[in-house]
Amino acid sequence: MLLLLLLYCCRIRAGEYIIKQGDMGDEFYIIDNGEVEFYRKEDNDSQEISIGRFFQNQWFGEGSLTKPAPRRASAVAQTDSVVCFSLSGAEYRALFGEQIKEQMAQTLAIRKAADEPGNASEIRANDLSGIRMLGQGSYGKVTLVRHKSTGKTYALKQITREKVERLEQEVHVRILFLLAVCFRKKNLVC
Repeated sequence: MLLLLLLYCCRIRAGEYIIKQGDMGDEFYIIDNGEVEFYRKEDNDSQEISIGRFFQNQWFGEGSLTKPAPRRASAVAQTDSVVCFSLSGAEYRALFGEQIKEQMAQTLAIRKAADEPGNASEIRANDLSGIRMLGQGSYGKVTLVRHKSTGKTYALKQITREKVERLEQEVHVRILFLLAVCFRKKNLVC
């Protein structure tokens, strides 16, 4: 009950920043409704690039909970009426013990590691949760999935061996696989 009294409810319109990269952070956010896209500017680049999207019941800003630190990325509301609950770092540190601080630090380490180039190859099927089907073709479907720890989204093409063999598409599938391997650095996952 005490935690509910400490949470602050904020409503954000589509396109508005919730946090900005480089600003000092001392708040943690839980998404109650809507979608939030994360962007990052590299050191010498003026353009922000998308690094992931979070949805209802996901959280962000945990890096500032253990100690105030500059934000690693910007968070922008993507849907109308994004609702987040926030908790200040000071209240978090006073309320929770060391164990949850360590768990949050581990989650932050996973998210930081996912930002490194080439780490998409470490994703396993059980690390992903389905969001919605994007389309269906003659021998498979494409599903929008989210990595459970990082919140990054991917289009996952699912094909069944039976249909591939029945339609004699083995060569086509091998070519798709080779293309995915070649473009793995572009966040394609095989």
